[in-house]
Amino acid sequence: MSSIRRFFLWYALLSKRLLRRPGYLAVLLLIPLFAIALALFSRQESGVVTVALCLEEPADPAARATAERLLNAESILRCSAYPDGDAAREAVRQGQADAAWILPADLEKRLSSFARYGSGGCITVVEREENVFLMLAREKLYAALYPELSFSVFRNYLVNELGADSLSETDLRAAYKGGFTTEELIRFTYVDGTEIETDGRYLTAPLRGILALLLLLCGLASGMYCYREEREESFVWLSGPKRRLLPLLCHLTAMVPAALAVLLALYLSGLWLGLGREALMLLFYLPCCVLFCELLRCLSPREEHYGALIPILAVAVLVLCPVFADLQLPLPFRALLPTWYYLRAALGSFALRPLLLYLGALLLLWSLCSRLRVYLFARFASKD
Repeated sequence: MSSIRRFFLWYALLSKRLLRRPGYLAVLLLIPLFAIALALFSRQESGVVTVALCLEEPADPAARATAERLLNAESILRCSAYPDGDAAREAVRQGQADAAWILPADLEKRLSSFARYGSGGCITVVEREENVFLMLAREKLYAALYPELSFSVFRNYLVNELGADSLSETDLRAAYKGGFTTEELIRFTYVDGTEIETDGRYLTAPLRGILALLLLLCGLASGMYCYREEREESFVWLSGPKRRLLPLLCHLTAMVPAALAVLLALYLSGLWLGLGREALMLLFYLPCCVLFCELLRCLSPREEHYGALIPILAVAVLVLCPVFADLQLPLPFRALLPTWYYLRAALGSFALRPLLLYLGALLLLWSLCSRLRVYLFARFASKD
């Protein structure tokens, strides 16, 4: 019991020295505020491509239905309504919009002609230049137009091929909707069967990876303090084993408050996977980050070398780990970083076994390197 009491006493004292730093408190406060800001911005109108949408009057039902789908859809495409075609073209000319889509007033008639003869334009598209984003945006236009086009094909087949001239428009609509299904053609799921929500909130998608990187940076910053304490011989009176374990406790005290702020940020941003799952993943991720930071410090002979590695590691995490996108790079490059295992458990099939194996490998490497570092430090100190 005395050793446990002593551990928590050391933990409280080391945490107190961090919590007295205004900069550290500011970081803890900014973590949930950053998540709230991203969640709020993701609900606002935003998009990679801006389209000026114009609906010529008097518009028929097909044109109104297509415009409503485009204006109400949540995606990387942002459509803004314009009163006439000249205003939409001027928006493209002035750079306020990437493209202008002008829906004619007789869209239903044009769709019927296209369905029957297979030729003829239906919508006027004005673009400043052709690029990949506009090509993808037109796919959204085709998707919004498809229900009206498919009904025109359906009606033309019944009327022209089957001779159903006596059916009214209402009867045709009812027959068409009778075979309509709301099931999605493509579903995205994780390996364990959990369905992936594709609701267009792409701004909050990289938030979990950014927060995981922030936790790792807290541990790396703690390593900088350890260099200074070794230089000032703050804990030189501790025995060898305790001196090796103290930096681990320092890294842990820096990361635990940040981990609590991360849990709050995930809950406020809507990325919450449940308290049990989130806590269990952090329970394994934090020791991995602690050992990774200390192992890196043991392999860095000087403080300048360690500090120079921090921005390189930050960029490596953003590129190699699935923070913004999964580039499917070779495994050896990604398997060196603890963030990759955490994101794999969070975004994949909740596989904790790779995280445990990685933790065991780090523990073994740290045990060897820390003993060697203490031995070399004591040897050079005796020579001096």
